[in-house]
Amino acid sequence: MLKQEILNQLYILHSEINDFIAINSQETLNKSRDNKWSQAEEIGHLINALQQTNKGLSLPKFFLKYKFGTCNRPERTYEELTQKYLDKLSTIQIPNNPFQIRNIATFKKEKISKNYLIQQKKFEKRINQFNEKQLSTLIIPHPLLGKITIREFVYFTHFHTKHHFENIKK
Repeated sequence: MLKQEILNQLYILHSEINDFIAINSQETLNKSRDNKWSQAEEIGHLINALQQTNKGLSLPKFFLKYKFGTCNRPERTYEELTQKYLDKLSTIQIPNNPFQIRNIATFKKEKISKNYLIQQKKFEKRINQFNEKQLSTLIIPHPLLGKITIREFVYFTHFHTKHHFENIKK
């Protein structure tokens, strides 16, 4: 999938989440849900994941190449990457998940909305700094998938966001 196509899909998905935040009250977003994260905690997790990804993507391209190398295998499609992620996820438990929300009693709706929008825009800006070839050759580490191309990381970000938004809507 080309960069603009996946970024457009992410933009639509992020817009849906932003709309969801806007139409729900702070109380609804923070309401606990039977042994699951609240909607606000799910969104907080997405913000945290985007923040961490944005940090990695802000490194200079020459440093990414020096530190992590370049892709030496065929690049995975969206479907192949998401299946690999689901397969890995089913085999492990992450006791010290760095993306876990840690005991935050209440999220402020305005703050969560603002922070999510900021991270979305940073992510899009960072991805737009790479050309199509760089997206397919430069690699960065993923905590579960290992070294993956930046394009594969964009695929993962879309899938991960979609997964959590489906949880949020339940």
